[in-house]
Amino acid sequence: MVKRKDGQEEIRWQQHAAHRERLKQLKDIVAKETDPRIQIWIRVKWGGERAVDVGRELGYRDGTGFCRSLSGWNTRTQIHG
Repeated sequence: MVKRKDGQEEIRWQQHAAHRERLKQLKDIVAKETDPRIQIWIRVKWGGERAVDVGRELGYRDGTGFCRSLSGWNTRTQIHG
């Protein structure tokens, strides 16, 4: 068996705890945001959720169109933002 280096388990636990805290903060931000497009963008781009999963949650049958619209929002943000 491969032995783990000292402290690796603690580092992974700290990273996991930090990730949970970031997700909690993002949920708070999303809850305060009034524009649903921005809510979606935050969840996908900052929160790391899959666009297809968010699209299905919002009632889209096929994630393709939803992903394209998200990509378009991102492109416009880079050009105009």
